[in-house]
Amino acid sequence: MTRLLLIGRGRMGQLVERLSPAHGCEIAGVVTSGSGPDAIASADFGPVDVAIDFTQPGAVPANFRQLAKRRISVVIGTTGWQRDEASLREIALREGIGVLAAANFSLG
Repeated sequence: MTRLLLIGRGRMGQLVERLSPAHGCEIAGVVTSGSGPDAIASADFGPVDVAIDFTQPGAVPANFRQLAKRRISVVIGTTGWQRDEASLREIALREGIGVLAAANFSLG
């Protein structure tokens, strides 16, 4: 079973959470804006296969850095953070994490 760390619980985050069991996935943890600024770095989620970030553009760089330190690969469905893309690419390469970033995960 794939263990997911869900970052953001908006419409898409809720959808991922709801559909994950039907696709062989388990939610290892959920991080929201109310979880605190270092929640990803400090919480004990157990093993995590991949994080899914559906947050806000300003949150992506900090989330990414914390995930990279834990060597957790990430799917980013948030848009508007691309000004930080070059520096985040360097971090991903240095830490050896995989990144899938897409601007549109729309079901329609």
